[in-house]
Amino acid sequence: SGINIIGLSLSLSLCLLIASIVAEQLSFDNFHQHRENIYRVKCTTYQPDGTFYKMASVPAVVGSYLQESVAGVDRVVTLNAELKGDLKGNDKILPFQGLYASEEFFNVFSFPLRSGRETQALAQPYSIVLTRTTASNYFGDADPVGQVMTLPQVGELKVTGLMDDPPRNSSIKFEGLVSFVTLEQLERQGAVRSITQNWNDVNRSYVFFTLQPSRAVSTIEQSLNKRAATQYTRDYEDRLHFELFAYTDWQDNEAYGNEIAMRVPGLALWALVGFGLVITLFAGLNYATLTVARALTRAREVGIRKVVG
Repeated sequence: SGINIIGLSLSLSLCLLIASIVAEQLSFDNFHQHRENIYRVKCTTYQPDGTFYKMASVPAVVGSYLQESVAGVDRVVTLNAELKGDLKGNDKILPFQGLYASEEFFNVFSFPLRSGRETQALAQPYSIVLTRTTASNYFGDADPVGQVMTLPQVGELKVTGLMDDPPRNSSIKFEGLVSFVTLEQLERQGAVRSITQNWNDVNRSYVFFTLQPSRAVSTIEQSLNKRAATQYTRDYEDRLHFELFAYTDWQDNEAYGNEIAMRVPGLALWALVGFGLVITLFAGLNYATLTVARALTRAREVGIRKVVG
């Protein structure tokens, strides 16, 4: 009896744990209001020696090309993850890791501002939006909008917004956002390498977009790869092929590296589900086997008593 109870309890507990992990992973990014119309760009990089790599990051210039040259694209968000350093504000200096984000960020993603204007928060150079935790580390409960902070290699940044921390089930994690036009300004000043207009920089930029009504994703993908065919023509260069995915498709990250945030791949989730089912099956079989064995033992005892009288 004790073995049965312990075995079933452990198996059910493990299954509940696996179920909670799977449920959390399947809920990723479901809080975005326009999630069904958000797509992201990924790419496969083909090198001259024939090897290739699947990348979740793409050249940042893909974002401006989609917005300016491809019909059917509504709003575009370009992110760059090279923003980090010791952020200074209110006489405090703390490690900081954030993202450069284009001004459509709050129109595409559902990260509401608690203070500031969503349409203007990331519109001007040297603007920064802080998460609630980051802001409290510097300014306590006070509204940080209007304060000036300093980040090495970027300069002085004016706080233009305050937002809640990204939810646990968000695939985009950050401590703050700096306007993407700041990165463009730094490039013009020679403070950083060429990123925003460089078709060969595939390392740390990510592009998302929404579609206009009645537009097909396949058409956008064809237009983008037609541009890539004219861009990557030299034999010694890497060649890029672009693919488009629905943002909430949790299976699209199976073979793509350099993700903006790590998630459990779909194959691993199915493996967890299978593992849980196997454990439950074995626990059930063990319970049935022990119950039958005990019943047979009891039947033998009853038989002997009947014979003895």
